[in-house]
Amino acid sequence: RKWTRALSDGKLIYTPVDLEQEQQFNFITYPIEPLNEQSLREWLTFNISKLQRELGAVNKKWNIKAEKNNSLSASNSFVNAAGEKMAVGYNGIAVDNESAFIVQMLSSNDFMLLLRYGACYDGVVNDAKNSFLSR
Repeated sequence: RKWTRALSDGKLIYTPVDLEQEQQFNFITYPIEPLNEQSLREWLTFNISKLQRELGAVNKKWNIKAEKNNSLSASNSFVNAAGEKMAVGYNGIAVDNESAFIVQMLSSNDFMLLLRYGACYDGVVNDAKNSFLSR
């Protein structure tokens, strides 16, 4: 799949080029940050709370789970300011024992969109990590 990649306030934002106008799907990657002696789980929990406040209240309690390659994930849904139900996911990816970055997935609440574009997650993570490390 082809994606556009834009830099905004230090974040890399990935959007599929074949997305239909009424649909939304983005991977938003946040710059690498120090863990400040927190575990990856503590750091991700704090950052999910901070980032989600900007989007809206979620529909259920967060369930953070371990993923491959020393990362954690959590997904949920919320209603945006326009009244649309949206899917949201957060992945905290450890770069080393002292730093990590977040990938936020923001999507229209459409299972087929999540399947189609979610499959590109690994490529986005690798591109973002390489971009952040080369700065």
